[in-house]
Amino acid sequence: MLCIDLLNTFSEKELQDFSHVVHCRYFNTDAGVTTLFEVLWKSVLGKKTYNEQVKTMLYQKIFPDTAVADEGLTKKQRNTLQSKINALKTLAEQFLMLEAEKEDDRCKYIFLYPKLLERKQYSLFSRHAKRDKKQLEDKAAKDTAYYAQRYKIEEGRIDYLHQNGKLLEEDNLEDLNYHLDLYYLLSKLKHHLTTLSLKRVSAGKYDLDAVKMTDLLLENVVYAKHPLVQLYLANIELFDQPGDAIYIRLLELLNRYNEVIPVRLLKPFYTSAINYCMYQIRTGQSLYFKNMFELYQIMDEKELIIEDGFVPIDTLRNMIISGCRVGAFDLAIQLLEQYYSFISRPVRESVYNFNMGLIAFHQKDYEQAHEQFIQTKPVNTAYDINVRVLTLKCLYESGKEYSEPTVQAFRTAESYFKNHKSLTGRARLSYKNFIRILINLYRIQHRATKMTLISLKEKLEQQEVNSDKRWLLEKINEL
Repeated sequence: MLCIDLLNTFSEKELQDFSHVVHCRYFNTDAGVTTLFEVLWKSVLGKKTYNEQVKTMLYQKIFPDTAVADEGLTKKQRNTLQSKINALKTLAEQFLMLEAEKEDDRCKYIFLYPKLLERKQYSLFSRHAKRDKKQLEDKAAKDTAYYAQRYKIEEGRIDYLHQNGKLLEEDNLEDLNYHLDLYYLLSKLKHHLTTLSLKRVSAGKYDLDAVKMTDLLLENVVYAKHPLVQLYLANIELFDQPGDAIYIRLLELLNRYNEVIPVRLLKPFYTSAINYCMYQIRTGQSLYFKNMFELYQIMDEKELIIEDGFVPIDTLRNMIISGCRVGAFDLAIQLLEQYYSFISRPVRESVYNFNMGLIAFHQKDYEQAHEQFIQTKPVNTAYDINVRVLTLKCLYESGKEYSEPTVQAFRTAESYFKNHKSLTGRARLSYKNFIRILINLYRIQHRATKMTLISLKEKLEQQEVNSDKRWLLEKINEL
């Protein structure tokens, strides 16, 4: 039920404020809707599932003088109740718009300015426009919303000049077009980045030529040199032609312009730089772990790790891994403790245990790591796979004598990956190859096979895919 689902997202303070809207005759004159909200607030929201029994209860509260049959509401009664619920949903949506207007006065440029001009309140319009323009100009950091607001102010200004017969004497077309162009250009580049991101992870068809509409605007040096435009273009180039030169340029632009771009807009650029580091790491360039961890530290300083009150658990894992790979164990533990309370509550303990196990593993405390992984319950596919693989590595590292149960644990994991439906065939093969090599390596380590390290290494190097070839080669070299 859309209305119930929406109201369940309201905080207690929001429900109290919404109650004033429901009881205000300017917004609502239907006593049945008022009763419906009061009953929902008191007896249903956050307490009961919206089922047939609740529907009957609500109907009887709204229409106490109307009989309801034992078998439940009739079709007509259902429709009548639904109309009240729809009216309440409309009020809830109206309330959210009012809340948004309190937080962000952009609605003023869209709704208030035209109404003032329509009523010929030119002095009041001029006062608003002048003050709002000054407030915007005083902002050091300018984003897409800034140019949208400035454009709406200039649009109101040109309407004002037209209505007062002053358009031939003066005009603001240059300012209007400048802010409109930058609003369009920045929006277009931002959405093109989204397209590139989706194309990287999805097999869907995407129109990459749409961004070519910006070519003419980018011929204008003023637009092309805009800090945010430069960052978008560098980010797009990093997607199209990843390389150290453009990666370094992106970092230089971030360092140069971080004071004139709103902090909240910087996160996607740092994320792109981190993704490039991960790309390089996957190709065997382990030195990029240092760059990656430094980028996470910058994001931590700028308070860019938390999203909507939570820390993304995959971001946390990657941050801890990069810290461990550069030996910053104390800092990794500090960051984990710092963000512990921002982990989603249902998986908080498991995510904490996993990352503590990760730190112990890289410190070569394999028994402690194994203990932490055992305490890690299912979180998501990425975490669950990591737990299984790291547990196998712990068994290999800590086994002082040959153990058939350990080999059986390897085989069980092999079966798990073989039957994992959410993994692609290539991914399943990469994990299967990893475990087969691991089993043979374990047997060679404990002299339980006639296979030689040379033949095993040759087999490993011939494999097209292997989930962790680097680690296996390290273990072979150690032997």
